[in-house]
Amino acid sequence: MFLLPMQENDGEDNLTKAGTGTYPLFSLLPGYKGHPAFPTMVSKLRSQILAMPRCQLSHTILTEKNWFHYAARIWDGVKKSSALSEYSRLLC
Repeated sequence: MFLLPMQENDGEDNLTKAGTGTYPLFSLLPGYKGHPAFPTMVSKLRSQILAMPRCQLSHTILTEKNWFHYAARIWDGVKKSSALSEYSRLLC
């Protein structure tokens, strides 16, 4: 589970983030959020998603030659499909 904080507007003032009723020295500092900024958390989530292991698409190693062979077989099946021929008849 990965929790993302609420996305804040960039136009907020640092004084409003620090809150009212604070000492003058602390009013110049950004307020304590308790978590990193939204873009930081999104980049961490993105890196974790991209680092996940990927499962194979086929039972064998898929080379360019194998991919072309599979694509040619699928295209032949599409060309011989009765649904495609019926659809082309409806268009004419």
